[in-house]
Amino acid sequence: MVELWLRYGRTMIFTDLEDNFEVLAPAKLWNNSEKLVENLMKHISSETRAIIIDYVHGLTGFDKVVETVFDAVRKSGVDLERLEVFVSGWRYCDESMEKVLVNMVKTIISEHGVGKISALPSNSLDEYSDVVVSPAVYWNGDVLTHEDFLETVGLRTFSCVVAPVVGRGGVVSEVYSGDEVSDTDLRNEAMKASAYIPSKEPQVVVVGGPGYPVDSRLQTCLNMASTVRELPENKVIVLALECSEGLGGKTFIDTLLNKMQPDNHYMAKDIESWRLVASRQKMCLVTALPSSIVSHLLAARQFDTLDQAMTYARRLKSREAHVLFVENGVGTRVLEYAAEGDEAEDKHGGNAD
Repeated sequence: MVELWLRYGRTMIFTDLEDNFEVLAPAKLWNNSEKLVENLMKHISSETRAIIIDYVHGLTGFDKVVETVFDAVRKSGVDLERLEVFVSGWRYCDESMEKVLVNMVKTIISEHGVGKISALPSNSLDEYSDVVVSPAVYWNGDVLTHEDFLETVGLRTFSCVVAPVVGRGGVVSEVYSGDEVSDTDLRNEAMKASAYIPSKEPQVVVVGGPGYPVDSRLQTCLNMASTVRELPENKVIVLALECSEGLGGKTFIDTLLNKMQPDNHYMAKDIESWRLVASRQKMCLVTALPSSIVSHLLAARQFDTLDQAMTYARRLKSREAHVLFVENGVGTRVLEYAAEGDEAEDKHGGNAD
């Protein structure tokens, strides 16, 4: 027996698997902070006033990127007490989440002595546009980059972009930086790095999320379904999303109930992506949400524990069903299994390092 663990709220949950399973192998972790510092010092001066951080929670290596940026800022002679740091959580479509992310960034850079850390303001953004840190990450069938971020928040000018590329398993696999970072190259790189082709066709796919605070409300973690949106039909998908604080805000709930169409394009796409997957697969959700809500609004079956969900999944398929275990589905897209020599293998190009 092997214990396999997933983040679940502020804790971890596990299930025991004996055989016929595969654990998704994460992308290779970026580890070249010296080169990043060297490059950033070409673009950062002692006059740098502000850093904007587009924060995505649950990424291995992202906090190190943030710390490296501040190392470069300090070495460039910036007065850290006068420096302003602004944090955005725009992908999550939830202002309350942004407040939590601000506190997380404060913890990461507390030792640097930065004077001001706050949520990104909604006006006069060009006054705060020196350095932008924004990951390129697979999200609901597409890759969202700094270009999407800048357009969404209305930021038109900046001196330098730091763009971590997120690979499968929620791992920062590369970091691009400079005053001209190719959006096309980032999208291509992230699509390649996020892809995973199973070694054997899975009948059951278990997907973990980023944990607290993102999985505290359904609104901020619904996009996790996109991890499996490219799989062929009739799989059993087991998702672990705690949602101890409920569904989310009024706009999100009204959209789930089909009472309105939200102005926020990304919120609409979160819901659209879930519904697409739920229409093709058997969805099992390990969550604190009531079973009636999960069934009615999400077309899924609710379970209190991961073991219960796995028992049900194997009852639907078989005890010998092959299981793919994805510890962290952030920035990950599981592709169709391709037998050796298949056209599908040529199309996907295999798993990137």
